Amino acid sequence: MRRRLVAVAAVILSMAMMLTAPGAQAHPGSPADPASVDREAAKRSAAQGAQSATSAGVADILGAPDAMGIGVVDVEAAKAGLTNATGVSWRPNRPTENAAVLYPNGVVMILDFNVGISVEGPPYLVLDEVHPQLSPWQASENHSSYHLMYIVPDIAATSAALEARGLPRMVTASVVENQDFAVAYAIHRGVNGINIEVIDDDFGCPLIDNCENLLP
Repeated sequence: MRRRLVAVAAVILSMAMMLTAPGAQAHPGSPADPASVDREAAKRSAAQGAQSATSAGVADILGAPDAMGIGVVDVEAAKAGLTNATGVSWRPNRPTENAAVLYPNGVVMILDFNVGISVEGPPYLVLDEVHPQLSPWQASENHSSYHLMYIVPDIAATSAALEARGLPRMVTASVVENQDFAVAYAIHRGVNGINIEVIDDDFGCPLIDNCENLLP
């Protein structure tokens, strides 16, 4: 098992290197220099403005979302509550163990997921119970995280296009399927607390039986 987890981490780190454009690292000046502080504040303001201005333009890349993802504390309790409120029905849960999740600072965390997916859709409802509870899926009894989900045929190209639009990558995830290591999805920071997840079609389509009406 230890050897498998190391291999997963190696795969996801390789993908991150492939997706990251050269020269993307920032080199801030000394915090003690007022001019440097002003420049950094201006950069942050410009980045926030660019993100707000460009995020509305991702529809030409992604189209309409295929699903709405919601981070929850207890997937069974969330399913019951949503069924009572809306009448939605659910597929059998999809547990995923030992998903390797790469964060921008280079840290790789091994997470376990228990996922509930609605029968109705698109857009489908996807409930993510994650252990341990970490961003961007982190939830509590009084808070849920949200993200729009898109199944895509080329995750590397799509993720790079989103970054070019000012939506930075938050995590990249790899999972083990039938002893094979595969990059499954990437989540990008959106605006107003709603992030964007792009999912490789080889991983995402079997979750909803098929993608006949989803892929371009």
